[in-house]
Amino acid sequence: MSRSLPPSVRRQMIAFDPAALDAPSVSEFRRSLGVNRPSFYKIRDRHHSEGNAALNPRSRAPEQPARVFTDDTTKVVLGIRRRLKGKGWDAGPKSIWHAGVDEAEFPGSIPSVSTIARIPAGAAGNTGVVDANPRKRPRSSFIRFQRAAAMAMWQLDAFEYKLTDSERTKVTVYQLVDDSTGFDVGTAVFPSPENGQDAIATVGAAIDAYGVLQELLSDYADLGIMPMSV
Repeated sequence: MSRSLPPSVRRQMIAFDPAALDAPSVSEFRRSLGVNRPSFYKIRDRHHSEGNAALNPRSRAPEQPARVFTDDTTKVVLGIRRRLKGKGWDAGPKSIWHAGVDEAEFPGSIPSVSTIARIPAGAAGNTGVVDANPRKRPRSSFIRFQRAAAMAMWQLDAFEYKLTDSERTKVTVYQLVDDSTGFDVGTAVFPSPENGQDAIATVGAAIDAYGVLQELLSDYADLGIMPMSV
């Protein structure tokens, strides 16, 4: 907040003497100016150490601004890049930096790797200089492996499971899941080993409960039933 206060308000804050006769309290004075406590004391402390410089906000310019290099440096960077790409080598900023340093090609000061990365993008008429990064594909362009709507396909799987009774009885669990929603439309358990009759019974019970589906996907080789479309 202190950086946006006008000089006139800053001057009042600096000149304020809470010990003066009939002076308002610090809180009342701050409220009259619309200034919070940290900003009030920050500007007064800054005036104590920096004098009238506190009447203006500090510069927001970076302490170490980005270095600007001459056209000669730009030409060297682009030339090294073309040479490396022509030889089939990596032409990234680090590779350009190492090549320029090893061959002493940079005129004057040696640019940093980050500066070299900016030079091709900022080169005049940079068409063909920098490879354009393709934009991410929209999510709508991806083809889903799942069916687009519920009841379009059910998937039937079966596996063997041992109960926790003393005899460790084996049962067969049939899972019937809607491919689009992942909803379990018919999990059933049978005491017999995996077979087509129990699989058909599982599907039939689900159809009775939820209606007729469009397509059924199952491992018919193991179940002994043919894939079906209804």
